[in-house]
Amino acid sequence: MFAVGTGALTWATEVSPLAVLLVCPLAGLVIGCTFATLRTTGGGLAPEGRVTETMSWLSSLDMAGGAIGAAVFAHIAAEQGSRTALLWVPAVVLVAAVVSWNTRARTP
Repeated sequence: MFAVGTGALTWATEVSPLAVLLVCPLAGLVIGCTFATLRTTGGGLAPEGRVTETMSWLSSLDMAGGAIGAAVFAHIAAEQGSRTALLWVPAVVLVAAVVSWNTRARTP
């Protein structure tokens, strides 16, 4: 789902700045769905009486990941252009999906 939003945003960069502005809400919806799923799953996996702590850790890790991703993709965008940076997002999503699948496959 996240890759679809990113793909649409990448396509919009080829069309016009107005297309990017129109497609950005779609990408935002996808990001929101991803966070909602993460929070719901995290709440369900949290130990008894530790939901607040679990959500704090998830928020901290989200921020750290966002900062790292922003720095890396800003560097790519500055060196190779924003379209190239957007084209790398599906690769990151694929790696995350593989890690997620592997983790779920090992969980009893």
